[in-house]
Amino acid sequence: MTPLSGDPALQAVVEAARSWAAGNLADRRLPAQVDIDELMASDPPPKAVAAAVACGDVAFREALAMGSSVNVIVAIPLEYSEVLSMVAPRLGELIDQSWPYGPGVQVPGIYLVDPEILATYEATEEYRLALDDEAIPRGAVAYYRCWRELSEGALTLEYDRAIYFRWISHPGITSQR
Repeated sequence: MTPLSGDPALQAVVEAARSWAAGNLADRRLPAQVDIDELMASDPPPKAVAAAVACGDVAFREALAMGSSVNVIVAIPLEYSEVLSMVAPRLGELIDQSWPYGPGVQVPGIYLVDPEILATYEATEEYRLALDDEAIPRGAVAYYRCWRELSEGALTLEYDRAIYFRWISHPGITSQR
């Protein structure tokens, strides 16, 4: 993981994420979502994946400190696929790459959600692959997902793809790796 101490811009984004998470957790405004390029008024971080994962980790630490029962999720969007792709990109490469920003470009997002929301059924065709990499922060799990919705009217030919980092903060239960 990119060290925070050497990059003041990354430190500023992470501090903005801490503030965003604390406000939403204190007021219990859940679910809450913010894209990495919306955290600061200045230019977004060039290494968006590294920044988003660091922000997710600090949001998780904030939830633990507040005793809040919440799931922190960082979603890293990937290019669409025409097939149910079972090939996950390497995390190290994603974390080190510069992210293209611009109109219509999806960016990493940070989510705070009640655990019950994740128990909701989704009619999807999907493939998931648990990831094991030194780039995953302690206390988090990460997985690759390729899916498309199967609900009436939503079926598309393309499959969405993403990498998810997930932290669980619940009294007596935390993510384990």
